[in-house]
Amino acid sequence: MKGSKVNRFLTMTTWCTKSEGPFIVKWIAKPLFLKYYCLDMGRMEDYLEQESADIKYTVVKPPNLTGNTISGAEIKAVEGQWVPGGRASNITRGDVAKFMLECLDTDQWDNKLVSISN
Repeated sequence: MKGSKVNRFLTMTTWCTKSEGPFIVKWIAKPLFLKYYCLDMGRMEDYLEQESADIKYTVVKPPNLTGNTISGAEIKAVEGQWVPGGRASNITRGDVAKFMLECLDTDQWDNKLVSISN
């Protein structure tokens, strides 16, 4: 990124790449399906936090994605690995895309890992 003069980076990982999280994530999703994906995503998050002070980055962390369009539901967003009290099951791809585009118009989530949920 430094060599290509990138000054804004927006990406998506998932909930709980580096922490335990809700029961379903800790005991079912991560051990059975997501272990290596979460390790790789966590490495990217670490790199951004440790090596990317010269750019503005935002890592958006939704739970399971569904193929639906924008739902119009309120999107809860918190800095960190997951949304306590948030629905851990699904969020539409349309809602995630809408939130990511909104991140480009504000500095509220610059240089942060932000978890989202409906």
